[in-house]
Amino acid sequence: MNVKAMFKVIDVMRQFEVKAEKVDKVSPNRPRKPAPVQKRRPQPEEPIDLPEDMLGTSA
Repeated sequence: MNVKAMFKVIDVMRQFEVKAEKVDKVSPNRPRKPAPVQKRRPQPEEPIDLPEDMLGTSA
């Protein structure tokens, strides 16, 4: 639960005099979003050439 949502819940509790035990039992209508999947970066198959090895470049 993010901070803004938590403060909204606290404000509603105060306004309607809802006890904290009852608020803890409440759950949202929709499920939480799944955690983002960590994708592995592919490793380069060929080594990267250094600038010294590149032909046709001038300084």
